Amino acid sequence: MVDAEALFEQTRDICTRVEADLGVERDFIFDLHKEPDWTFLVKLGAIVEAAVNQLILAGVEDQRLHETIGRLRLRGPDSKLALAKDLDLLTTPQRRFVECVAQLRNSAVHDLRSFSLTLSGLLAAMPEQEEKQFWRDLLGVVVQEPGAAVRAGRVSDLAKFMIWLALSSFLDRLYWRKAVLTAEKEQEEFRRAHDAEMATRLDSILDLLMPPTDDSVDGEHS
Repeated sequence: MVDAEALFEQTRDICTRVEADLGVERDFIFDLHKEPDWTFLVKLGAIVEAAVNQLILAGVEDQRLHETIGRLRLRGPDSKLALAKDLDLLTTPQRRFVECVAQLRNSAVHDLRSFSLTLSGLLAAMPEQEEKQFWRDLLGVVVQEPGAAVRAGRVSDLAKFMIWLALSSFLDRLYWRKAVLTAEKEQEEFRRAHDAEMATRLDSILDLLMPPTDDSVDGEHS
């Protein structure tokens, strides 16, 4: 049986790390599920896009591309999501999660009447099979086989909490991947600096052991 207190503490740790990396105030992500539905969806979309952007920047070595990457749309043929796929930065379940979040966010921001929307109403408006597929795709970042919970109808009544829980799982794995990329990049930079330093030392040693001959000096002045 899951220890609820331990789960919340683990989630808080994840959120705190991501909040610091994104430069947002403490508990911005951890308290997200307490927000009204419209605010929840808008912030949810912003957090996911910012996190994906940070991951891509960590995976792209040429810093000259960073500004261009920041201007890309989140999804579509020429987008951050497509780039993350090409760079093998996000798994299929993670990309599906991002698609689900984008779908929810777009429902919230593309119509002024949506200020009064409710998450339960938004999900209820989906055809039954579409809603089930939505939950399978969204919860795929939490468990490999989310179908049992979906078939039992156990997710819709806790929609906001389940989405928040999926978000924390997504962010945890995404930032673990980012940490690996950052470490690899730092290791490569260290290797290059080390190789350059060793080459300089070798040149100095050779100069000491094999000083220029008189002939070579005369040749340079002739």
